[in-house]
Amino acid sequence: MPAGLVTEAWNILLVYAGELCCKMRFKVKLLSVESGGKHVVTLSKEDSDELGIKSSGRVKIQNNGKVITAIVNIVTKTVPKGIIGVYNEVKNYLGLKENAIVEVDVAN
Repeated sequence: MPAGLVTEAWNILLVYAGELCCKMRFKVKLLSVESGGKHVVTLSKEDSDELGIKSSGRVKIQNNGKVITAIVNIVTKTVPKGIIGVYNEVKNYLGLKENAIVEVDVAN
């Protein structure tokens, strides 16, 4: 596949020299759930597969110049493809609002 930018709905996948770099954009769903101080988000099984991340893996989330690393929970019904569910700790740190768009990348 040639180098370039492929856009699909809310997701942006960057392709460099035939390699897929896992960076995507998601619409925010505020879950109104607390995790006891941990930074936690939920992704659909489809999106987690696309990112190449497993349950309890880590992602970096960026919004308005702030970046946070969060633990990923994978769900099959609560959050549809293209949506990221965020717990209160992530919402508060990044100052997120419902339906905001955030950039998500796999954390190293």
